[in-house]
Amino acid sequence: MDSESEIARAKWLLGAAAVFLVSAFIAYGEMVSLARGRDAQATVKKAYEMRRDRLFGLILVRKLVVDYEFTDAENRHRTGSDEVSGDWPLPPSGFVPVRYTDGNSRLAGIITGSGSDCSACR
Repeated sequence: MDSESEIARAKWLLGAAAVFLVSAFIAYGEMVSLARGRDAQATVKKAYEMRRDRLFGLILVRKLVVDYEFTDAENRHRTGSDEVSGDWPLPPSGFVPVRYTDGNSRLAGIITGSGSDCSACR
């Protein structure tokens, strides 16, 4: 019975290590965006609503997909797309703030994966 207990503990340890590695990977991406990211103003090209299934179709979630384009600090034309919550208000001016790094861009103040607006993140 001691070996079964040790195996169970080892499984829990492996599971905890896997969760830690996934969260560290996500946190690293957020820290890179925070440390090396630059801000720009982007023009909204298209915004459309999309419905996503959660829990195998039991929960429908409304998302708003915003396609945008901007010019970065090196004067390169870039395009991007980001998902936000379905009730996120589009600015009437047609411009949105974006935060970009060399590899990607996203709407400024939007927390990755949640689509929620974070006013403290701006």
